[in-house]
Amino acid sequence: YNNLYGSLTDPWSGFGAPRYTFWDGTAKIDYKISNKETLSLTILAGADHINRAGTFGAYRSRPDENKWRNSGACLRWSRNWNKYFSSTTSVIYSNYAAHFLINDPFPYGYSFSVGGIHFYDKNELSEAALKIDNSFRKWKNLKINFGYELKSINSNYRKERRHGGNPQYSKIYGNGLKDEKNAIYCTGIFRPFKRTRLTVGARAIRFGQKGYFDPRISFSQKLYGLRFNAAWGYYHQFLQSLYGEDILK
Repeated sequence: YNNLYGSLTDPWSGFGAPRYTFWDGTAKIDYKISNKETLSLTILAGADHINRAGTFGAYRSRPDENKWRNSGACLRWSRNWNKYFSSTTSVIYSNYAAHFLINDPFPYGYSFSVGGIHFYDKNELSEAALKIDNSFRKWKNLKINFGYELKSINSNYRKERRHGGNPQYSKIYGNGLKDEKNAIYCTGIFRPFKRTRLTVGARAIRFGQKGYFDPRISFSQKLYGLRFNAAWGYYHQFLQSLYGEDILK
């Protein structure tokens, strides 16, 4: 890892192996309220830290760090209303953050009068969601799933480049997003034969001020100990691009 990382990021030697630490933890509690309903709580968290700070003689010393962390929690209530109908309600929260920092007082390839270069990236994303998933099965060969999702999305992005000797080359760019996603879905799972499964579904989404419709279909067949699958679907993934913002120029 150090050979690859060092050769790509720094032509100078002297850093040695980066210091890398990480931890992850998950906890789950299940509580059976009755024979028909259960309550569960899941909590997870983790962090990664890579530190390549180093010194080159009397001239060069710099912090060089990458940090990632994530955390989340899910409270879930499930109930069988009768022999045909069941539902699950989930309240979910998740948070992700990534930080990247380099402070280089004497960057390689520049004169010592440059005054240093500072790079900093921060990318944070948090989501809070309510999900209601229902399942109805009255007929032996047909199962219907349907539900609703409400999600609140918050992001915070910041990028800095500071050039100590030439302030005109310094730039700071920040961007934040706060939006809401609403979605309903319905899926039918049909088994006309024991080894054959046909799934047809659709999802209607409203994100921001626009609406979207995502149909999908899949087919599965078992034959001579093998399973053959075919699927088609139309999906929307909601991302935000930073277009035309090259802060290195």
